[in-house]
Amino acid sequence: MNLPRRPVQVLASNPLLEAFGNARTLHNNNSSRFGKFIEIQFDGSHKMAGARIHIYLLEKSRVVQQTEGERNYHVFYQLLAGLTDEQRADLGLSGGAESLQLLNQSGCVAIAGVDDAAEFERTRRAMSAMGMGDADQNATTCALGAVLLLAQMQFTQLDEERVVVAAESADVLKQARLSAIISA
Repeated sequence: MNLPRRPVQVLASNPLLEAFGNARTLHNNNSSRFGKFIEIQFDGSHKMAGARIHIYLLEKSRVVQQTEGERNYHVFYQLLAGLTDEQRADLGLSGGAESLQLLNQSGCVAIAGVDDAAEFERTRRAMSAMGMGDADQNATTCALGAVLLLAQMQFTQLDEERVVVAAESADVLKQARLSAIISA
């Protein structure tokens, strides 16, 4: 990821990287599930001229499965805590983290001493500092909501080769499609 040349943006990106790349594990509450290397570039007068962040080994399996006592990526919990009731309802996420398959399977939806709503504000400020406008931030919110909804889907096996969305998931699919369209 190439960052704009302003040094403050290097530091401002950290809450964004933490929200989308860190999770609570059995080892600690803010375990990085990826590696990052920050390359800082200097000009001829030894002043910071830019930076590049290299991200690797993203733990994709965490999105669909967590061990008991662990949490999914912080951004999902931040989103639910930071949105208003109306915004959550618009995304089809009124039930909260406890009602969502991607977030409730480990028995851990909150971390003592962590205010996910305040962290969501930090994440939004980091998005702004990185140059993401309101439209991009809203599209990101909708995309995250769609991911949470898609995990709620249930399917019916028709035969050995065919599976269809179960009738009871029709509304979830409709809401996920709407979220995906809004984020596009």
